[in-house]
Amino acid sequence: DDVVELEDLDKWKQGLARLKDILGCKFLPIYGAEPLVVLERLCGILRICREIGLKNTVITNGLLITDDVEKQLRDAGLESITVSLDGLMSKLPDKFSKIKSEVASRLVLKTFKDLRDREVSLTITKLNIKELPDIIDFFSAYGVWTSVDFIHFSKGQEGSKCPPKRVIRDLVLTEKDLPVVNKIFEKVWKQKEQGSLVHMSALVLCMFMVGVG
Repeated sequence: DDVVELEDLDKWKQGLARLKDILGCKFLPIYGAEPLVVLERLCGILRICREIGLKNTVITNGLLITDDVEKQLRDAGLESITVSLDGLMSKLPDKFSKIKSEVASRLVLKTFKDLRDREVSLTITKLNIKELPDIIDFFSAYGVWTSVDFIHFSKGQEGSKCPPKRVIRDLVLTEKDLPVVNKIFEKVWKQKEQGSLVHMSALVLCMFMVGVG
């Protein structure tokens, strides 16, 4: 029954209309695992957003976007897009991460360059922390935001950000990394004050404040 309800676009419309009219919701981010896996439902939700005047964004890894998928998303009313990024392509250690980052760059810099908002989402790890200022500078120059967060360990809706346990030790920043993290985020904070296009999650801000406090 739950699956049927999720596929019932009339119920989506009723629910989203209530969010907008009763709770004052003005913006709907669509994410969780990979939303493009259920493209037909995704496009249905985007059409509802357009119909009721609810702004939207899709958060995706971008790997499933073809010319046809792009057309379907645009026709359905896609307004903005966020694409996950592992780091600058030239500095990434493995082929898959390089492919993901090439896709992310192409989508936000070329394919969807006309959208109202474009953003890359970067999860900070030991592998990319030092290049964070360069990533922000690079994408800011093209009017693209960089969203910064840490690896999440919950099993809920953010669970997709958590890699297999066998690689966590190689990725997660620890107390030993605090001097490097603080130095980098002092640079990032200055970039933000100077107008660079960067969003930082509450967790990132808290960790930065603790580090400089």
